[in-house]
Amino acid sequence: MTDVERADFDLDGLAREATASLHASTSNLPIPMAPHSSRGWRRPTFAIATVVVVIVGLTFIVRRHESTPSINSSPSLHWLVTDLPSGWSATSADDIAPQPSVSDGASVQTKIFATDAAPVGPIISIEWAAAGKAATSLQPGSYSDETGSVDSVVNGRDLVTATTAVGGRVIYVESPDGWIRIRGRRVDDATLTAISRDVTANTAGQLTLNADVIPPGMSERPGWMLEEVDPQIEPVAYSRYLPGPDAASVQGPRPFINLEVRPAGSSVFAWLGLFAETPQPVAVAGGGGHFIAHIGGSESSTAVVAWTRGSTEFLLTGERVDRSALLAAARSVRVASARQWQQLVDAGPNAKPARNPCSLLTVEQIATATGLSVQPGTLAQAIGETAFNMCTYAVTGPLTTIFVYVGHGQPPAGSLEATETRGEVFVTIGAQHPNAAFTPIARQLAHIAVAAATD
Repeated sequence: MTDVERADFDLDGLAREATASLHASTSNLPIPMAPHSSRGWRRPTFAIATVVVVIVGLTFIVRRHESTPSINSSPSLHWLVTDLPSGWSATSADDIAPQPSVSDGASVQTKIFATDAAPVGPIISIEWAAAGKAATSLQPGSYSDETGSVDSVVNGRDLVTATTAVGGRVIYVESPDGWIRIRGRRVDDATLTAISRDVTANTAGQLTLNADVIPPGMSERPGWMLEEVDPQIEPVAYSRYLPGPDAASVQGPRPFINLEVRPAGSSVFAWLGLFAETPQPVAVAGGGGHFIAHIGGSESSTAVVAWTRGSTEFLLTGERVDRSALLAAARSVRVASARQWQQLVDAGPNAKPARNPCSLLTVEQIATATGLSVQPGTLAQAIGETAFNMCTYAVTGPLTTIFVYVGHGQPPAGSLEATETRGEVFVTIGAQHPNAAFTPIARQLAHIAVAAATD
């Protein structure tokens, strides 16, 4: 009998035991400095969302806290993994309701185009500043994985063209309020250049695009990606799997498996294809799928299996799970019974609730510790979780963004960040562009924050 079959009989007890060990697995890889470009820019790589989101999967996706109610309106999306590593079990499930794509927090808007072959096939993304926002991430030289930059002028506007580390192309187009960034993979330069000739964005945040230059077969996909991109969240059914006390022990952050199921045609697979290493074809459930290792860089221990079955899209993320076990989990996905799903949904709130991370530090405390100008915090959620356990603060200066993460259980390993633990609660303080000088500052802030979290 499988774990899921046994869950029909005693899933409440199983879930209570497993959720006691639920914890966050955020990590922050060392961030290399960018090479000099022809304009003299030299800036570190990765926005905070890439560090936090991509490292835990392109699924460490930051979502705005504008209410993501749990609902039970998409039973066709309720699937569970039935073949798990020895000692593992399902711990929680949730339904994420659709949300509007407008918020006060987004500074970047995006359009992404792909074919039904995503994450392979041609992919194009266009990003521009939202109305009245300073889209600082849309600047040439912001990312160290963009190399070989070349300056030119087209239709009286400056253009900067570069190549990405995964073999894509990027064009930055000068705009009255900053830059428009056009990225493509498996798309020829002529197509991207044609887009750049006519694309404009006005002060109201409206993009004008010549639709005739988008290649046939490519269509716009709804969805999300980066922290600064305002999310339009499609219906998503989410389930989480963790090793129990009888599972083989491992050093470092605890492994996990997450399954996300949504209607086909979202932007998720397109984002994978745009940023991740080359997808490898694999057989999943009698059909074709894709395995992508090292999400977030060569040092990452996160991998995904992505596949489509009929009108449904599946994304299975594994952290510190070997390829064979992750593929076995993907091939074992089965429809959940109404009872199985509801019991897992009900089990989720049994985990200890975390304090609001934006309540743990004040803007003044961060500003005093860093000596920098700090903006009010924004509450966010990392995929791989169903709670909003992170608060991000925009900072004027080299750190760019500081984040506060509060969790329960075993804290993750960090690099140029600091984690303080008190009982079962831990708080991690990190930054978008950390350096050695930031470590003692982060430690000081983490000490203050964990005290507030455990009051």
